[in-house]
Amino acid sequence: MAAIETEYRHVYIADALRNAALGHASNYVRTAKYSSWSFLPLFLFESFQKVGNGYFLLVAVLQCIRAISNTNGVPATLPTLTFILCVDATFAILEDLKRRRADRIANGRATRKLAAHGAFVEVLWADIRVGDILEIRNHEPIPADVLLLSVPNDVGSSTCYVETKSLDGETNLKQRQAVPTTQHATTPSTLSALRGHATVERPNHSIHTFQGVLHVVHASDTTPAALSTSNMLLRGSTLQSTARVYGLVITAGMETKSIKGNRPTPSKRSALERRINLYVLALVGLLVVFCTGAATASVLWTSSAQSAHYLGPELRASWVVTFFYYFLLMYQFVPISLYVSMGTAKFAQARFIEWDLGMYHASSNTPAAVRSMGLNEDLGQISHLVTDKTGTLTSNIMQFRKCSIKGVACGARCDRPKPIKRNSTKVHVPMSSPAFDESALVELTNIAHSPDGRRFFILLAVCHTVLQDEDGAYSAASSDELALVLGAKAVGVVFTSRSPTTISITVHGNELTFDILAVLEFDSNRRRMSIVLRDIANDVIVVYTKGADVNVASVLRRPLSESAVTMRADTMRHVQDYAGEGLRTLLCAYKVVDEAWYLGWAERYAAAAQSLPDVDRRQKGLPNAIDKCFAEMEADLELLGATAIEDKLQDGVGETLQALRAAGINLWMLTGDKEETAINIGRATHLILPEMRCLAVSEASATSAALALAELTALRAQLEARGAITIARPTRPPPGRRRTTSATSVTDWSKSRWTLTASRISIRAPSVVAETGHALIVTGAILDHVFSNGACSDMFGAVAERCSTVIACRVSPAQKASLVRLLMRLDPTSRVLAIGDGANDVPMLQEAHVGVGISGQEGLQAVNASDYAIAQFSYLRNLLLVHGRSNYERISKLVLYILYKNILLITAQFWFALFTGFSGQKLYLEVGVQLYNVAFTSLPIVLLAVLDADLPRELVLQLPFLYKAGPNHFHLNHGRFAIAIGSALLESLCLTSCAVAALEKSDVHGASPGLWLLGMVVLTSVIVLANLKLVWWQHAILPANALAYISSIGLWGVIAVLCSEWFFLSGFAWERMMDVGTSLPAVWLTWLLVVVTLLLSTTVALRAFATMVHPTCSDIVKEIQAFRAPNADVGPLVQGLVNSVKAVPATDSKSPARLAPNPSLLTIHDNSGSSRAILHRQDDQA
Repeated sequence: MAAIETEYRHVYIADALRNAALGHASNYVRTAKYSSWSFLPLFLFESFQKVGNGYFLLVAVLQCIRAISNTNGVPATLPTLTFILCVDATFAILEDLKRRRADRIANGRATRKLAAHGAFVEVLWADIRVGDILEIRNHEPIPADVLLLSVPNDVGSSTCYVETKSLDGETNLKQRQAVPTTQHATTPSTLSALRGHATVERPNHSIHTFQGVLHVVHASDTTPAALSTSNMLLRGSTLQSTARVYGLVITAGMETKSIKGNRPTPSKRSALERRINLYVLALVGLLVVFCTGAATASVLWTSSAQSAHYLGPELRASWVVTFFYYFLLMYQFVPISLYVSMGTAKFAQARFIEWDLGMYHASSNTPAAVRSMGLNEDLGQISHLVTDKTGTLTSNIMQFRKCSIKGVACGARCDRPKPIKRNSTKVHVPMSSPAFDESALVELTNIAHSPDGRRFFILLAVCHTVLQDEDGAYSAASSDELALVLGAKAVGVVFTSRSPTTISITVHGNELTFDILAVLEFDSNRRRMSIVLRDIANDVIVVYTKGADVNVASVLRRPLSESAVTMRADTMRHVQDYAGEGLRTLLCAYKVVDEAWYLGWAERYAAAAQSLPDVDRRQKGLPNAIDKCFAEMEADLELLGATAIEDKLQDGVGETLQALRAAGINLWMLTGDKEETAINIGRATHLILPEMRCLAVSEASATSAALALAELTALRAQLEARGAITIARPTRPPPGRRRTTSATSVTDWSKSRWTLTASRISIRAPSVVAETGHALIVTGAILDHVFSNGACSDMFGAVAERCSTVIACRVSPAQKASLVRLLMRLDPTSRVLAIGDGANDVPMLQEAHVGVGISGQEGLQAVNASDYAIAQFSYLRNLLLVHGRSNYERISKLVLYILYKNILLITAQFWFALFTGFSGQKLYLEVGVQLYNVAFTSLPIVLLAVLDADLPRELVLQLPFLYKAGPNHFHLNHGRFAIAIGSALLESLCLTSCAVAALEKSDVHGASPGLWLLGMVVLTSVIVLANLKLVWWQHAILPANALAYISSIGLWGVIAVLCSEWFFLSGFAWERMMDVGTSLPAVWLTWLLVVVTLLLSTTVALRAFATMVHPTCSDIVKEIQAFRAPNADVGPLVQGLVNSVKAVPATDSKSPARLAPNPSLLTIHDNSGSSRAILHRQDDQA
C-alpha cells in the first residue's frame, strides 16, 4: 500500500477536516502572472534574462565610470533601454490584466454545495473545496473536476451528457456514468449519509484518462468501485440534456486537468533566428577586434609622442581603460533595435496572414490563425512537409461504401478517391450517410435478412460509442463509427437508444434490447473495440469486435473446415481490393461466450479494473492484468466480414501538393491506414506520380532490426546503381562565341529587351538528364526497428533523402512524432513542417519546426497545439508560397539592413581615430546617436518587412519554383552577411575620409572646420545614405514607404536644428551648428558627392551587375512582366515560362530541383488565339 500512496491520493466524502489535513488545493484560480507588488522585480528579472537587455544594461553601467565614459559619466543608453522596457512592460501589463479579469469572472461564479445541515447552499466557485458534494444543473459549466455520484430523474437513469468543446473542441455530446455504488443517492439526505473515500490519481493534465477507486461504506463493509474517465465531469465542460447531477469534487482550482493542461506549446526558434545569433556573435568578435586594435594603436601612438612637450602627463592611459573607452564608443555594433524591429514586423505580418481572405473558410467562419509569429520566416524555408492523412488530406467525412459478409462482397462501385468541398464542420447524418446506389441498397437489404447478414449489421449497430440526441440525431466522436451506424440503419438495422446497462436496436421493425456486460474500449495498441452483450431474447452472451484488419485477424480462431478457410481468404482478398480503391477497412468478428466462463472472467476483470497498480501499469504501457483480461475475451473470434468506408479528398489537395513539390519540398505522409489504402490515396493526391517507382520495405521479411537494415541497404544500393537523378553543370557557349538569341516581335515589344531576357534564361539553364523519382513505403513495424537501431535509422535516412515522397502507414501517434524527430536529426539543415487535424497529431505538431493545425472534424486539440492554424489543407499553398516566401525575404533584408546601418554609423566614427592618433575622440552628437536606430532609420525598414513584395500573388502561386530561394538560404547567408558588413566598412571609410578631406581649410578664412561640424556632416551623411540605400533594396516604393523615408531624414533635420538652437539639448559646442554648416558650400558638396557616389558605386552598380550576370528567377519573371505590351496580358507569357521550365527532382534534400528553361518553348498568345514564338535561338534560325 505504501507504493500506492506515492502514486495516488485520498479524497474523503464530505469530510472537510481530513481533506484539509491532506493539503488539497482550493478552487480559487489564479492565472495572472503578476501582483501589484511582484510586477516590477519579476518583470525586470525576466527582461534582463534576455541577452540584449543585459548587454545594454552593462553599457549603461560602464558609461557611469568616468575613467572610460565618453558621456561624462551619464548613462546615455539608459533612456533608450528604459523606453524598450516600458514598451515590453505595457504589453506584459495588458496581457496580465486580461488574465486577472478572467480569474475574477471564474472565481466569482456561483454553484450549490451540500452544507453540513443537509441542504444545498449557494457558494462561489472560489469557496469550493476538495471533498465537497455539488449540485450542477443543466447548461451550467462544471466548476471543478467532479466525480459523478448520481443523476436524479424519474426514469432511473444514471447517465448524463456533457459538452467538452472548450476542452477538446469536439461538439458532440459525451455520455457520463454515475458510480454504481452511489447512483442511489439522489436526495440531499441520502447524499449526506454517504461515507467513504476515493483513491485517485494525482493531478495531471490528461483529459482523456482517469483512474481510481471509490470506497463507499455500507453498514459494516466497504464496497469498492473502479473509476474511469466515463465517471468524471471535468472543469471546462458543460452539463447538457440533463436536469441536474450530484458530484464529488476530486480536484479543484489550479490542480484541475483543464488548467494544468493550459501549458504553452514548446518554445521554438526559427532557423533565421539561430543564424542571427551566430552573426551577432561574429559582430561581438569584430567589436573586440576593433577595440583591441584601437587600444593597442593608442598605446603605441602615445608612447611615440612622449617627447612632445606640449602634451601633458595625463595623455598616458592604460590599455584596459582605452579598450573599454572604445567599447563604449562602439557598443552599438550589437544593434538594440534588431529584436524590437523584428518583433514589430512579425506582429504586422501575422495580422496580414490572419486577414488573408485566401485562407478564410466562409462556411465555418474560420480565418487563419497565427499562434507563434516568431516562426513567420520559417514558413518560407520549409524543406520537408509531413502530413497526416485522415482529416488533413481527406475530409474526415466518412461514407459506408462496401462490405464483405462471410466472403461475399457487396456494396457500391467505388472509383479512385475524389475531392469534395468541406462545407460543414460537424459530423452529422447528411455528409456521413452511406453512399449506396439503389441496386447496392437492395442487395444489402436482402443480405441483412440472412442469418449472417443480420448478425453482421447488428454488430455495426451495437459495437460503437455513438449517442442519440433528444431530436433523434446521431452524435459521434468518430466519423468512422457514425458511418457504420448509418450504414446499418440504411438496411433496416437501426440503433435507437442506449443506457449505461442496455442498448436497443430495431431489426427490420422488431425491437431488440441487449444488456451491456462490458465494453472493451478502443486503444491505439490493440486497435480494436469489443462489446460484451447479453442477448435477452435468446439468453446468450455475445462478444462483438471490430478493428484494424491485422489486429482482428490475429485474434481469430483457426478455421475448422475448408469452407471456412475459403471464406477467410475471400474476405481478406476483398479487404485488399477495398484498400486498393483507397477505402478505409475494418474487420468484424464475434463469438458466443459460455455463462460460467463469463462469470469467472467478469470477476477477474473487476479485480483488475479495481487494482490501481494494474491501472497504472496499463497507462504506462507495461504488462498488466487488464490487458490480459481483454486478450482472454477477444481470443478465438469468428470472422463475420469486413467494412469499407470512403473518406473523400478535400478540395484542392492534389493541386496544393503538386505546387509544394514544384517548390522543392519533400512530401511525407503518415497514416494509420494499411499500405494499399495509403498508396491509393498517395496516387489520388499526386503524392505518388504515375512515373514514380515505389520502393517498399517488406514487413514480412524485415522481422528484426538486422533484417530491416539489410532491406534498407539493398534499397540504397538500388538507388545508387540506378543513379536516381543526374544533374550536369549549366552549359555555356565556348570561349569567344557567346550564345545569342533574337526575338520576333508580337506587337511593339523591344527585340533587344526580349533577347536580354532570353539570354538570361539560357545562362541559368542547366543541361539535365532526369529519371523518374522514387516513393518510399514503410510500415509502423519497420519504423519500430528503425527507431531502435542506430545503424538502421541512418540507413533509413539515406534511403529517404533520395526519395521525393515517403509514405508511412500503420503508424501510431508516438511513431509520428518519432519519425519527425528522426528526420530533423538526420538532416539538421532541414526545416520540417508537420500538419494534422486530430489529437493524435499533437505530438508530431509540437515536435516539428513548424506545426500547422487544421480546424476540422476532430476538435481543436491540433489547433491549440499548433504554431499556425488553417481550415483546409489547400490553404497551405497560400501560407507557404505567398506569406512564407515573402516573410522570409523581408525579415532577411531587415536583419541585414539593421546590421549594415549600425556598422556604418559606428565605423564611420572609428575611422576618425586614424586622424586623431587613436585618441577615441567622440565625433557625433549624443542625441543623434541615441535616436539613430529609434527615429531616423527604423520606420522604413519595418514597412519594407511588412509590405514589400517582388511579384503579384497570382504569379507567385503560378510559379511555385520561386519558393526554392528560402530552403537554399538565398536571402540570408554567410556571403550576404559578409557583403553587408564589408559594404558598411568600406562606405564608412570612404565617407569619413572624404568628409575630412573636403572640409579641410573650407572656412572662408582658410581654416579647417571644428570637430562638431565635421561630426554633423558625417552623421547627416550616414543617415541619408542609410535611408537611400534601403530604397534600392525594395521591390516597389509605395506612398507609405516614400513618406517614411522623407519623415526619417526630415526628423533628423528638425532635431539637428533644435540642438543647434537650444544648447541645453547638446551643449555649447553645437550652438548655431546648422547655421554655420549649411552656409558652407563644401558641406553641401560633401553631402551630394559622397552620398551619390557611394550609392552609385556600391549599390546601384552592384545590383545592376548582379541582375545582368546572375539574375534570379524572380528577376527574370519581373523583367517579363515589366517589358510586356501596355495592354497585353502577362499571364500567357508567364505560362510559357512555366511550360519551358523542366523541374527535375532532387538527388537529395540538400539539392533542390534545378530549373531548365527552354527558350524555344516560350510563346505568347495574341487576341486571335494563335500563338507565335517570341524567343528562339539564332542557331536554329540559321
